[in-house]
Amino acid sequence: MNQPMKSLPFFIPVLTTEAGNCLTMANWQEIGIQAVSCYLESLLLKPGISLLENLLNLKSYIPWQGFLILNAALRLANKQGDYVIRSPFDGSILRIAKEDIYSLIEKLQPDAVILPSDFDARRLASLAKATKTFVVPEINSDEHFGWYLSYEQSTSFTALQTKIERYNTKPIYLTGDFDLEQLKALAQYESLMVESNLPSQLAFSGKVYGGGEVLDLLAEEMTHQHVVIDSNCGCPTCQQQFTRAYLHHLINHTPLLCQRFLIQHNGYYCQNYS
Repeated sequence: MNQPMKSLPFFIPVLTTEAGNCLTMANWQEIGIQAVSCYLESLLLKPGISLLENLLNLKSYIPWQGFLILNAALRLANKQGDYVIRSPFDGSILRIAKEDIYSLIEKLQPDAVILPSDFDARRLASLAKATKTFVVPEINSDEHFGWYLSYEQSTSFTALQTKIERYNTKPIYLTGDFDLEQLKALAQYESLMVESNLPSQLAFSGKVYGGGEVLDLLAEEMTHQHVVIDSNCGCPTCQQQFTRAYLHHLINHTPLLCQRFLIQHNGYYCQNYS
C-alpha cells in the first residue's frame, strides 16, 4: 500500500478543531479540498475510545470521500508505556497503553497516518499494508511511506527549508502555522503536504486572506468596503459577490453562518494562491 500517490494535495485542513468543525464534508469538497486531517488525541476524548473501537473504520465515523489522514502524533508515552492525554474540556486525564493505540490505528484504517515519534518500528510492516505511514526521521525504517516534520515558530523558517531539502527523497507531511509568504515558498517543493489549522482559525475570528495580506473583517473600516474579499478569488464566497461590508455585518450578527463563508475562502485561497 505504501506506494507513491499519483499527486499529493498541498494544503490539508484539520477537521477536529472548533474552526475546522464549522464546515460540512460537502463544504470542504466544494472548495476542492482533496485531503483532510483529524487528530487521534481529539477523537479519543470525543467520541471516545469505546466508540472508536467499535467502528468498522474511521470513514464510518467521518464520512469523507477523499483522502483521510489520522494524525496520531501523540506526546511521548510515559515510563509505564502509556500515552497521557488531558481533556481541554474538564481537565480530566486519559491514559492509553501503546499497544491499544497501535491496535486502534490498525482498526481505523485511515488512508494515511502520522505516527507517534516513539512508535515501534517493528510494527510498521503490518500497518503499512493498509495505510500510508509517515514517521519522524528519528525512526530508522524503510517500511514507511514518508517523513513527518513539525514546525514551531521559534525555529527559523530557513532551518525548516534546509530540513525539507534534506528529507525530500520521500513525501513529507509537514504541520505548523505559516503565513502566506511561507506557504508560497513551501508550495515550490514537490511531494510536500502541509497540514495547518491556522487558515480556519483566522477565518473563525474574522480574518481572511486577500491581495496577499490578512484582512480583519471585524475592523470598522470594512463597513464602507463594498468589494469582495479578493477580486481574483474563485471561492464560493467571492463568487457569490459577498462584499467585505456585508461580511462585516454578517459576522457581527450571524457569526456561525459567516464563519463558514470565511473558512471556505481561506481554505480555497491557501491551496490556489500559495
